Amino acid sequence: MAFGPSVEPAVRAARLYAGAPIYAIGIVNSRSTLEALGDQARGLAFTQVTPYPFQPNTAITRDYGAAMARAGLPLDVDHFFGYLNLRVLLEAMRRTGKSISPQSLLNTLESVGKIGLGGYEVKWGPQNHHGSSFVDVMVVGPGGRFIR
Repeated sequence: MAFGPSVEPAVRAARLYAGAPIYAIGIVNSRSTLEALGDQARGLAFTQVTPYPFQPNTAITRDYGAAMARAGLPLDVDHFFGYLNLRVLLEAMRRTGKSISPQSLLNTLESVGKIGLGGYEVKWGPQNHHGSSFVDVMVVGPGGRFIR
């Protein structure tokens, strides 16, 4: 298992010596990993904790796509992860009110239970700080594009 800068050499070595399918966890910076690996990225599977951002089949993926279009930016797995985190933070801030602090945000998240983001749901509680239990797998296809 590898993440961060160690993913690229780990994948190259596994491709050279093992010839087995390779899975990467979603905390990998996927875009830089794909660029560094080039054609060797094809077939690499990524587990993701977010929905597939390239298909506008939920309200959250449509909102993300519209925001990226307004900014003139391409859709990207890593940016979508950041977008979801920002949406959760903004909703927590809205529900917290005017006296915002790290502790008040945590109290809000723990008391609200769940936040629906248009087809993607995050949940918190005093004993649950995981956010989401959603998991999906995407595979790198031709041209470094993610496919499902």
